[in-house]
Amino acid sequence: MLRTARRTAGLAIVATCVAVLAGVGVAAAHIQTDPPAIEAGKQATLGFIVEHGCGDANTTGLDIQLPDGVTDATAAEDGWQVTTDGGAVRFSGGNQDAHTSETFHITFTAPATPGIATFPTVQRCGATETAWLDVPVEGQPEPEHPAPQVKLTQGPPTSDDLVIAPDDGTDAGATGTSDAGGSATTASSTPAITVAPAVTTAPATSNDDSNTAGIVIAVIFGAAVLLAIAGTVVTLRNRRKGQPPSTPPGTPGNTAS
Repeated sequence: MLRTARRTAGLAIVATCVAVLAGVGVAAAHIQTDPPAIEAGKQATLGFIVEHGCGDANTTGLDIQLPDGVTDATAAEDGWQVTTDGGAVRFSGGNQDAHTSETFHITFTAPATPGIATFPTVQRCGATETAWLDVPVEGQPEPEHPAPQVKLTQGPPTSDDLVIAPDDGTDAGATGTSDAGGSATTASSTPAITVAPAVTTAPATSNDDSNTAGIVIAVIFGAAVLLAIAGTVVTLRNRRKGQPPSTPPGTPGNTAS
């Protein structure tokens, strides 16, 4: 019975680990923008990185809704037909392998107001699709299917603005909200911080401490030697007291001939 209980508990742990890892794998795959930041009010070419298909189904189309304030949008991608209509850019007629990453590019003039611009996106895979429409909210866990976002900066983006955060399935880091049309609102993002592992070192020992320790050891050793000598002397004296005194030959009382 004990062995069965242990086996059942082990299977439960394995099943839990598989479920957790599977959830992380799904949450970690997003559609990211490249670059992650562009200058507000300026023309830019923005890439939308599609990392995978819809499960094991190949990507056959991508519909990207442009946020309010975006103007002069154009797009062209080898192997895809592109149309721009109703404030959306549609890529169709292609066939992206489900396990191969591909980037779709759109050139436009960015909104003039700094903040976060959101691009609601629908990924089509034949008869199925994945809707990337959820808007990350500051202080809340990242949604399962976040919409692609780009930061609009006042002036050219800094090197920190252009760092793409690792796609690890945790909170997005990019913050801000938008209305149903995807208009940007001012927000800030928290830069990723790499914490180096702490190194613990032993405190240095001073020369004075070393000398003191040597003197103490020498005193203890000398005392032990003196005690050993004293013990030997006492033992020899006790042995001599237990024996009669010896008489030299030829003296009175000596019967030796």
